Amino acid sequence: MQITIVKDTEGFKDLEKEWDSFLDESGQNNIFLTFDWLYNWWQCFKKDYSLYIILAKENDKIYGIAPLMISKRFGFRELRFISSNISDYEDIITSGSTEKRREIIEIILNKLYESNEWDIFRLNRIRQESPSLSSFDNIVHNRIFANIFLKQHKEGAPYIKITKTWDDYHSALRKKLVADTRRQLSKLTKQDANFLFKKIENESEISLFLDKLIEFYKLRRKSKHTKCIFDNGLTSSFIKIVADKFFHKGWLDLSFMEFKGKKVAMHFGFIYRDRFYYFMPVHNNEFYQYSPGRLLLYDLIHKCFDNHIRQFDFMLGEEDYKLDWKTGIERLYFVTMFQKTLKGSIANQILDRLSFNVKKLLGKKW
Repeated sequence: MQITIVKDTEGFKDLEKEWDSFLDESGQNNIFLTFDWLYNWWQCFKKDYSLYIILAKENDKIYGIAPLMISKRFGFRELRFISSNISDYEDIITSGSTEKRREIIEIILNKLYESNEWDIFRLNRIRQESPSLSSFDNIVHNRIFANIFLKQHKEGAPYIKITKTWDDYHSALRKKLVADTRRQLSKLTKQDANFLFKKIENESEISLFLDKLIEFYKLRRKSKHTKCIFDNGLTSSFIKIVADKFFHKGWLDLSFMEFKGKKVAMHFGFIYRDRFYYFMPVHNNEFYQYSPGRLLLYDLIHKCFDNHIRQFDFMLGEEDYKLDWKTGIERLYFVTMFQKTLKGSIANQILDRLSFNVKKLLGKKW
């Protein structure tokens, strides 16, 4: 198995033709592993990072891609997933049998151990269904490498597995949730019989839609006094670029609810490989009393049943409003590995102590 490391943007671009076909072959149907998502994120944010994509090939055929980059954090060089600041799921892409995938990941990690270019390797939010998970579990359990840890995240990703009819799913929901939703719909109809659920179908409307969505998102964060990802203009640029790319591939969902001629709830998300990604929902606080976010969510879920989508993915986080609708929760995991150097050992000790203090402060399982 030949291992090469891509460290320049031109080399990254050269992988475009092979990347998504290999992703399809791998069966790791994850929107955050697509070339357009990762490459366009890199184009927007690369100034603060060093590229470090690991390719595993055999007879010129790709068997593994680790889409990584190096950042500097607290004086340490951290090897992490490209786009980790905005991606809900991360992974290493592999293909082949379970044994073959395990071999590829072991070879990639062995290559990392031989390198002196990083101190900490961290892969966050690996999905429970990912074929990589069993490989990492085997590596940790059998102590194939020192200083590597696999842990479960404190929160998972709720989902709706669409295997029944809408009527079957709907009848199983809590009666109070259904009654409250119907009451809100009735209240809206009395005030505006023409209120609508719509989806952006015209490319020329995408930019204005996203401007309004970002505006609502910023106002929501400001009201909660929390940090907003759009405080950095690069994130706005990125989602507009990726929205354009995904629109042309049929992967984009820009849905909204219109009431009295105004957008009162909006959603920026994706439809990829029969999975609906409920990525970024927002609503207009002026109409909060009508629960516009819930009503748009209700409509989106209903349409997934109508369109034979396999799964509605609420993404990371177990907020109550997600748990109201879910049929299950996918557990997520993270891998941390420290380099066999003095700096790596120091990083291990610091992060271990920090984790202990956080758990003690919060009184929760990390």
